[in-house]
Amino acid sequence: SLADDTLVVFTSDHGTQVGAHGINAWQKKRPYEESVAVPMIVRLPGVLDGGVRREVLTSPVDLLPTLCGLCDVPVPRTVEGHDLSNAWRGLSGAFEQDAVLMMNFGSAYDYLVDGLEWRALRTKEFAYVRWLDGREELFDLRRDPLEMSNLIDDPDHQDLKTRLIDRMAELMAGVGDELLPAHAYGDWYDAQRRIVRNARGPLGDPEADPDWSLLG
Repeated sequence: SLADDTLVVFTSDHGTQVGAHGINAWQKKRPYEESVAVPMIVRLPGVLDGGVRREVLTSPVDLLPTLCGLCDVPVPRTVEGHDLSNAWRGLSGAFEQDAVLMMNFGSAYDYLVDGLEWRALRTKEFAYVRWLDGREELFDLRRDPLEMSNLIDDPDHQDLKTRLIDRMAELMAGVGDELLPAHAYGDWYDAQRRIVRNARGPLGDPEADPDWSLLG
């Protein structure tokens, strides 16, 4: 039946602060668990059946290659994420990533407005955050899941902080990322980044009404 041959995924693109850390209840765009942690429920009969919970670090960029792996579909060469399908299956010796990179590049949802620029590194146990203004945060997610105690200056966590900073630098370099003011991404974010041309010519402004004649 269709139900026995269908991969079902329930997830979300972000959470919401719901007032945590004194931030507006509907806000996202923050490096805290309320914003960055999302549900992930997957079912594929015979491959991923119900009733099993996995603790596998997974970023949104990993979804496409992982779903390809679950369905035995070749992963496109241009995909940035990792195929975590074997780890999702719970196979012995399966590849897992030790950390994931998180980011926000501006204070507004659709425009390049300076403010709230940050990068963060998330492991299974810790979260390290660096803001553009120089602020840093370090949280022990096991002992402090609400992220109320910033350990960035704690003497017992300085070696860990250094390791997390170095690992974040590696991941950022791997994707050519820099922590810059939002306005600096203008050339990257506009039509040159989205798609310079499609099959019928250059794209218009993303905020303009669609030119339906292009579909004629």
